[in-house]
Order: sequence, then structure tokens, then C-alpha cells
Amino acid sequence: MLLEIRCDRFKSYGELRPPIAFHAGLNTVLGSETGSNSIGKSTFLMTVDFAFGGDDYVLKSTDVQTQVGPHSIQFAFEFNGKRHFFSRETINHTRVIRCDAEYNPISEMSRDEFRTFLFEQYGIKLPLITFRDMVGRYFRIYGRDNLDEKRPLHAAKGEAPKKAITALMMLFNKYAAVHDLEKAVDESKNQKDAYKRVQEFHFIPRIGKRQFAANEKRIEELQTELAQLQESSGNELMGLDSQQVEFLAELRRKLTAVKRQKSRLTSQLTVIESDISTDIADSPRQHSNFQALLRFFPDANLKKIEDIEQFHHQLVGILNAEYEEARRRYLSLIELATNEIRVLENEIRASGLTPKVSRTLLEEYASKKGQIKALEKENETYSKMEELKTAAKNMEERLIALQEEQIGFLQSAINVQMDEINDVVYQGEKKPPVLTIKRPNSYTFLTPDDTGTGTSYKGLVVFDLAVMQLTPLPALVHDSVILKQIADEPLERILELYSSTPKQVFIALDKKGSYSEKTQAILEENTVIHLSDNGNELFGYSWNIK
Repeated sequence: MLLEIRCDRFKSYGELRPPIAFHAGLNTVLGSETGSNSIGKSTFLMTVDFAFGGDDYVLKSTDVQTQVGPHSIQFAFEFNGKRHFFSRETINHTRVIRCDAEYNPISEMSRDEFRTFLFEQYGIKLPLITFRDMVGRYFRIYGRDNLDEKRPLHAAKGEAPKKAITALMMLFNKYAAVHDLEKAVDESKNQKDAYKRVQEFHFIPRIGKRQFAANEKRIEELQTELAQLQESSGNELMGLDSQQVEFLAELRRKLTAVKRQKSRLTSQLTVIESDISTDIADSPRQHSNFQALLRFFPDANLKKIEDIEQFHHQLVGILNAEYEEARRRYLSLIELATNEIRVLENEIRASGLTPKVSRTLLEEYASKKGQIKALEKENETYSKMEELKTAAKNMEERLIALQEEQIGFLQSAINVQMDEINDVVYQGEKKPPVLTIKRPNSYTFLTPDDTGTGTSYKGLVVFDLAVMQLTPLPALVHDSVILKQIADEPLERILELYSSTPKQVFIALDKKGSYSEKTQAILEENTVIHLSDNGNELFGYSWNIK
């Protein structure tokens, strides 16, 4: 538990205040009889929150940081008979200094490490929840956002109701099973959404219920047509799937194409061979023919004619060489085509499908098989999406049922405990407050048939006491803004409940003399610090004086 708080800026009439010591049960910050404001009651409660790992003393008590300046808050806890001493600075409030008994620094830890230390030392075994999410909600101090008497679960005004309810379930250790199922629900929804996105981007087909039925009908028609094709093929196609048929059809298409190519090459080779000229050699007859020209053309230039004829012979030789090269090339291509035809025919024979099945029949069969495959794929994706939707819906229904079960338990436990506490406060004469959690994201808190301010704040106190009694919550803080709204008699019994708890309750209150003698005695007995104006403020002076 928290043993003490001290600060070298805490003053009383110019003198340094001694360490403020705490004890189990009620610890009171008592104000003046005149109800003086701005003397430091709420600020001191903020230092208590600071000692429990909070940050609002620095972040929200901005007037203190401005007027007092940088300073340190020193404090000590005791667990299992061992004392632990710490210090936190307002300048670097995210670190905590571990100290010796004289508050000399020993080592340093982060604020989160310090919170974990408190979590462990208080023996809290709850999963998923943090120390601050436990205590921060029930340290109700002016300046913080958790003073709404109608929204006791909220840590702040803008917090979502679902988060507030979840924190309560964690505190009652009723959330672990829900958490596991929530993760499963999220995963199921993510799978469904991912599948839907893939469909939206057309990576897989997306159809509706009507198209699914149309596809089923068309698949039946195509199956009938396939059966007819199988019968016409002499059942040669029986048992072949679409891939096999497509493969065979492709082989047939290739074979036809290669045969056509071979036929074209053979025709071109025939043309070339017919164009090849035999070598024309000079002969006496040819020479004598040229000599005979002189009888008719005595002036003819035989030398020139012979040169032209020689050129013709040379040109024929060149053309014959080129024709021969083309002939060899076509022969090579024809040989390659012949080999490819042989390979394709071997593959067709190896497939087990007799050559009697025509390529046209194969292609038609493959086409229908392909259509069936595409339609089945569309229907498969539709069925998969429906399966994912159903799984997500069923998972969510299981989650809702589990949430209702766990919420019903803790709601009943809290309401029963509040009824018992309220009977103590009102001697069994008045109705208790009622917590109603309608859904995992909605709740109400009220006292039936009584919406008065005092009753509402009393209900808030009763709720906090019930939670502290039912859970490992180690402490409560209730500022005077809550308690001063409550009537005298119920307040007296509330103080008795505060005093009797083995845990710690920190409150602020003033005008002690306006309460009953018993109330005054309880307050005086449990006061840890007196504050008043004119030099007895928390820091020894008030900065709101004009």
C-alpha cells in the first residue's frame, strides 16, 4: 500500500511539511470549516494519483506547474513488509527514480516499468488489463474526466462505451475468453473481406445467387452435350478431363499445322528443282552456228557475241549455285517438319486416344469442358463467399452469446453488491443504483425513481465500493466534489465503509463541523493532512489572491 508522500515544496505557515503518512482504510484530506477553495485538496489527491503512476498532476494541474515550478514528489509503498522508495520529477515525469530510505537516488526506471512493478507487487493476476486502466478509472479527482455520476465506467468523456465496458470486464476477469473469440471473429471477417476485395479487383469471378442457379443449369446442359460427344467418338473421350482433351486438341492443331507447312515446303522445293538449269558448255556446233552467221552477216562481230554467250554461261552457274543452296535449305526444313510430325504422332499415340477422333471433335469437346470448368469456378467462388459469410455470422453470434453471458454475470454481481452496500448506507430503506449493460457497447447507470443530485453521486460512490470489494482494485480516490453532494446520514455510513476496508481510500472534504459528531470523529481520526487558507495551503500560499 502507499505509505507516504513528501515534497520540499509542501509548506505550512512557511515551514516544510513533514511526510504525509497513509494507512489502510480511509485517508482524509481535510479542508477548512469555511470551505475555502484553492487550498490544494484536489491537488494533493493528484499527487496521490501521481504516486500511483498517473500523469494528470503534471498534465492537468497546470497552475501548480506554473506557480510552484519544477519539483519532485517523493513517495513510498510497502508490500509484504518491505518498503520501496521512489521519486518523480514534474519536468521529466515519464521516469521514476528508485531511492533509498532517505530518498537518495539509486536507479532509474520508466513510468511503464514502475506501473508494472505496482501491478505485480499488488499481486494482481488479471490478463490483458494494465495497472493504470484499473486504478485510473476509480481515482475521481476534480480536473479529471471521470466524474460523471451517470457514466461511472468511463475514464474520460470521449471514451467509447465499448472500451469502458471492456475495461470493466477485464477488471472482473471476464474478458479473456471474449478476447480470444473476438480475435477469431476479426480473423473470420478479415478472410471474408479479403476474399471480397479479390473479387472486386476481378482476380476471381464474382456472381450472385441468380447467376449461380443459371450456371448450375448450364453446367447440366454442357454435361449432356459432352455425353453426346463421347458417344459419337466411340467413347474414346470417356474419362478424359478438360486438360487432357485440350492437350490432345493442341497436339492435333500442331500436327495439322506442321503437315501444312511440310506440304508448302515440298511444293516450293519442286519449283526450285524444275528451275535449276544444267550447265551449258561451249560446243563446236554452237561455235559453227556463230560462223554460219557470217554468210548472212559478213560484218558481224563474232568475238562480241561469244563474250555475251560466255557471260550467260557464268550467270547460269551463279543462279544454279543459289538454287542448289535453296534446295538444301528446303530439304533441311522438310526434314525438321517430318521429325516434328513424327514426334507429334508419337505423343498422340502415347495419349491412348486413337487417331480416329477428329481434331474438330476434340476442340469442341475441350471447349465444352472449358466452359464447365469456368462455370464451376464461378460457382465455387460464390459458395466460398457464402461459406465465409456464414462462418463470420456464426462466429459473431457465438461472440455475442459469450459477451452476454459474461456481462450478465458481472452486471448481476455488481448490482447485488451495490444492493448490499446501499442497504448499509440507507438501512435498507431506499432503492440501490442499478447498472444495466444493454449491449457490449451500451450501458445505463441510475437509481430507479430518484434522479436527485445527492442520490446520483451516492450511487457513484456505492458503485466504486462494490467494484473495489469484488475485484483486485487496490484503492479509491473520491474528491469533495462528489462527497459534498451526499446527505449527512448516508455520508456518515459511507465513511464507515471507507474506514472498514482493508484497502486504501483517499478522500477530500471540508466543513467538518457541519456533520454529525460520529462523522466528525471518523474524519478527524483518519485525516492525513489539514489544509486551510492564509498560509496553510498545500504549498503554503494561494496564488489566486488578487
